[in-house]
Amino acid sequence: MRVLADAHTVDEAYPQILEGICRALDWQVGVRWVVSPSPHGDRLRCAEVWRRGDDPLSPFERASRALLFERGIGLPGRVWENRRAEWISDVVQDRNFPRANVAAESDLHGAVGFPIVVNGDIFAVMEFFSHSALEPDDGLLGTLERIGIQIGHFVEREQLGRRLVFHAALLESQGEAAIDGILVVSTDDKVLYSNRRFLEIWDVPEELVEPGRDRRPVVERKARLAVDPDYFKRITLAVFDDPEASRRDEIALADGRVIDRWTAPVKGPDGSLLGRAMYYRDVTTQKRTEQRLRENERWYSFLAEVSSVMSQTLDYRANLNRLARMAVPMLADWCAIHIVDDQGDIEPVALAHSDPNRLSLAQRLQETFPVDPSSEIGLAAAVNSGTPLLFEEIRDDVLESVAPDAEQFAQLRSLGFTSAMVVPLVCRDRVLGTLTLLASDSGRRYTKEDLRLAEDLAARVAFPIDNVRLYEQHSRVAQTLQESLLPPELPEIPGIEVAARYHAVMRTADVGGDFYDVFPAGERSWGVALGDVSGKGVEAAAVTSLARHTLRAATMASQRPSEILSVLNAALLDQTDQDRFCTAVYALVEPRFGHVNVTVSCGGHPLPYVVRSNGAIEAIAAEGTLLGVVADPQLTDISVELDFGDKLILYTDGILDVRPRDSRFGQPQLEQLFAACAKRGANSAADLIERRVLELQEGQARDDFALMIFGVRTSIFRRVRSPRLWARGTRDDDALS
Repeated sequence: MRVLADAHTVDEAYPQILEGICRALDWQVGVRWVVSPSPHGDRLRCAEVWRRGDDPLSPFERASRALLFERGIGLPGRVWENRRAEWISDVVQDRNFPRANVAAESDLHGAVGFPIVVNGDIFAVMEFFSHSALEPDDGLLGTLERIGIQIGHFVEREQLGRRLVFHAALLESQGEAAIDGILVVSTDDKVLYSNRRFLEIWDVPEELVEPGRDRRPVVERKARLAVDPDYFKRITLAVFDDPEASRRDEIALADGRVIDRWTAPVKGPDGSLLGRAMYYRDVTTQKRTEQRLRENERWYSFLAEVSSVMSQTLDYRANLNRLARMAVPMLADWCAIHIVDDQGDIEPVALAHSDPNRLSLAQRLQETFPVDPSSEIGLAAAVNSGTPLLFEEIRDDVLESVAPDAEQFAQLRSLGFTSAMVVPLVCRDRVLGTLTLLASDSGRRYTKEDLRLAEDLAARVAFPIDNVRLYEQHSRVAQTLQESLLPPELPEIPGIEVAARYHAVMRTADVGGDFYDVFPAGERSWGVALGDVSGKGVEAAAVTSLARHTLRAATMASQRPSEILSVLNAALLDQTDQDRFCTAVYALVEPRFGHVNVTVSCGGHPLPYVVRSNGAIEAIAAEGTLLGVVADPQLTDISVELDFGDKLILYTDGILDVRPRDSRFGQPQLEQLFAACAKRGANSAADLIERRVLELQEGQARDDFALMIFGVRTSIFRRVRSPRLWARGTRDDDALS
């Protein structure tokens, strides 16, 4: 579709597509219908009409623009409901064509419509009309359906492109809003990225940090500001001495400022080193505060331990409980930490005191009197305003202001509080919760200096909490997207037990490229697809979606696995503008009397195995070329028969990527594992393989893997051999249906 290739957006291309098809077929009218919400459900409305310049066609255009179609009504509604191209030889004679009268007036008879599918849903319907009444042309229908598929893929890419632009802009905005100066350099020490804060901290001209510029002039300029320029240059230029290491330095400047620098490697999805990222934060105020407390070594030790605790795990609630216990009695007699949840409620997550009896009382108070988020005093006030609260002395009037009744006042008074601080946990201008420090038995009185220290502690605590919560949100999004790329449930195939297992490595919160699918491929046959798209992330997800939908769509034209993989290969070459390829195996499964026929073709994919009921195993030698690389891949079809108790096993190479520490796992070990499944059902066999693969990796898969097992059950024999069926003379194949 050259029109799509030349257009900036699909909306620009539609008029040319309508006109181009009409002129190529010598037809008179082309109409585009789009799915539009309405108070009574979705309807099809006319979005665009192209017609030849004849005035008699104007009434038909006006009638089309005035109509809304439900599913099944009219030509657009039939295409919408059936999800395929439809042909009407003469719309004037058709009983399900509401515009028949005006079509007759306009001398329109023959009509054809086809769908545009985007992300699995009908996005639009295109219909065309001719003066002549014509008999259906299967070849033309197929061509129009392919045009619809291409338009759908173009829309999907356009939507994905808009999302990618948004995400890129969001990342740019986050970098510019960061309180840290950021500089990213390549492995050959060229500038890749810097933000505005970096220029402000180091007073560097913007032209020095343009992408592609050498970093050394920047280093020279920064060194002039340092107390020890030679030392600064040594530590700055030595960041690539150990490419895998992270490093943190404190840089003293001649003007009295102190800059905290942290550097870490930047790696690609495959683990390759892309460069280094350096973060600079002006910690002068913080350091001056700490300088005034340099005699107190416990403070420095405490801050170091807090940073360690908050980075130990992704369970920030457990980390906060450890932090609360660390704060007692170092900073307070009591320590309470609250978090603002997604609904805006303020919930307690940590509470510490050296006396267990008093701790249990405080816990009961928290349960009995939860924090009211709308309150203008106490914790809620600190959350809503983002401002810390300092109570240098807690008198009875302070307790009365926060106690809702006399009973709680008496309970609070019995705890003997003398002083308190409530400090918001703030990150990126968002209040995540509060840190409350209370003095009682020690009799200490908090000062403004203590409040500044508590704010410093809260800042150190808030950032890792926010990072973990952002990571969890990203992980949930990635998991949701990952699940959308897999079938929600497996179909029931007569006489066959189907089991599937999927493991995605979510440590990086990215979507993997492994996929599987099972779907009807005919009246008594099922298509089985399993594959692995190169890379991870949004781009891989787009190609995975393309692969699944292409494989399903291809079964409408052919049942030969090799031809279906060839269609996928062409789609990968035509529709992806990135260096993406795919391995895939496609199998046609056909239950028959007494056995199951399976025809398999592989495109650069690990060969599937047949496990016989007696324990014998055999690889199905259907080798083929990697998909998405060459225009004419070498693909073969191999057929096998499965009898009762036999199994077909398909898998991705993530299973072969197992690298146990104290043993070797290769193809021989994999075949032994498959052979051990001979006497098991499909689900039991899948459990065994999954468990063994994860055990060899200490419970955490290092690469995505997908696994499918098809086991022939007894029902394929018992149902067919029923005397009642034989008495009726039912054919073997009919018995299976």
